This record gives sequence, structure tokens and C-alpha cells, in this order.
Amino acid sequence: HFQNSFTGTFSNTGTIRGRLEGVETDSIFNGTFSNTGTIQSTEGDGLRFDGAFPSTFQFTNSGTILGAQAGINTTDITDGSWPNPGVIEAQGGFGFDINNGQNGLLTLTNRGGRITGTTGSIQLGADNGTVILEGPSSIEGTMFGGTGTDTLRFQNIRGISDAKRAELEALVGADPTQVTTI
Repeated sequence: HFQNSFTGTFSNTGTIRGRLEGVETDSIFNGTFSNTGTIQSTEGDGLRFDGAFPSTFQFTNSGTILGAQAGINTTDITDGSWPNPGVIEAQGGFGFDINNGQNGLLTLTNRGGRITGTTGSIQLGADNGTVILEGPSSIEGTMFGGTGTDTLRFQNIRGISDAKRAELEALVGADPTQVTTI
């Protein structure tokens, strides 16, 4: 649990298991967060970020983040680059949940990873976010754009039919108040 602003590099290569949260920050996180191991919460969020992220923030998950509630939950301005070739899973909420009323400029790239949640896969809140699904990505559950201006991009996705590709492309301009299931 980080109670003060953090500047530097946080790297997990082992296992972090917590009751309320696997890892939690209460203030600004300015630096690099890297997970190649396992971060798990038995009652709360796998990762909970209550502080803001500057645009220089770098996040990489090539391990597993598992939350009894959300996989990753951010509650403040969320900026920066968030590549995920790993697993982010929520057993009682969104896999990736930006739960705020403030604008940010997030880029989440799911490059061969899996994001899943019982409520939905991704919720972008008020952020002006970009979600990039690349290669053999897996998003299990509904994705919610929230109140911000969001972009959904598909890159290097091979092996899908022309009909499925058209259906995916139609989602990019879809009405955010409607739920579309593929």
C-alpha cells in the first residue's frame, strides 16, 4: 500500500496477495509499474489506484492480475500507456475499471492478453480513452465507453471473417448507450 506520491519503478516478478487489495496507491503514481508475476486480492481489487497518473506513466502487465472485485480500478485522472499482454480478471466487477468523473488520456493496448470481468471487460468512465485490441486478444464481457470521447481500434487481427470484421468496425461508431454483444 503506497500512501504517498510515488516516483520511480515498481516491478513485481513474484506473487503479491492481499485481502482488501493486491496493490493500492493513494496518491500520484509517476513512474513505471511492471507486473510479470501474480497480483491478487481475495476481497477487493487486484490493483487499486486512487491517485492521478501523469502522461509519462508507464504500465505493463504480462503476468496475472486477479481481483475479487475489479481486476484494475482507477479512481482519478488516468493518463499514460497501459499495454497488457497478460491476464486481467475480475470476479465481481470490471476487468479494467476507470471509475472517475475526470478526463484523462489513457491508451490501453490489449496485445495478446485477456481482460475479463463479471460486470464487463472494460469501463472507461469520463476518460478520453483509446482501447487497442491487437493480435490474438481476448476481451470477455461488455465494454463500456463511459462519458468521455473514446476510441476503439482493431490492429493486426487475422483469421476473422469479413462479416465479423464489418461487425467489429460498426461498433466503433455505435451508440454508447446501446449494448452490443459479439
